[in-house]
Amino acid sequence: MSNSSRDTEDDVWDTDTEKEVAERRIGERSLRRLEGTFVTAGYSDGVEASKYENMQTGFDQALDYALPHGRHAGRLLGRLVAYREIHGRSATGAHSDSDSALIAAVDSAITRLRALESRSVLVGSKSCASDSCSCSSGGGGGAGALSQTYVAVVQEAEALVSRLAVGGDK
Repeated sequence: MSNSSRDTEDDVWDTDTEKEVAERRIGERSLRRLEGTFVTAGYSDGVEASKYENMQTGFDQALDYALPHGRHAGRLLGRLVAYREIHGRSATGAHSDSDSALIAAVDSAITRLRALESRSVLVGSKSCASDSCSCSSGGGGGAGALSQTYVAVVQEAEALVSRLAVGGDK
């Protein structure tokens, strides 16, 4: 053996053997893997917590915005159904052509209003700024706006209710 190798073998302060060095490297790799696992778990937990917090906020905002519009559509539906019940049946069962066309339009609007689903009302979510919820404006467009389907159905119903309020086609 050479002097230099004998010197390191005899050195009492040199405690690192090849086996110890290898074990230390394995331990460091295991520690990095474990740290990575905890970082990933922490990140996932943070994303999950944030998701639930933001979902509640989004729900609250959408509810505040959609509720008045839903009430408005419900009032329109109520007026149309009442008209249909009162004017849809005459004593003789006969209607003029204009009355029949108007009743058919009322029936169509009733069917379309009833077919609206809550998820078809909003494109996104934002707060409703006005107390009167005429949907003719379309909600201002962009994220949080009323859906095009909802706006079209409600505009049709509003026009029909206005027409009925001034005496129909007569």
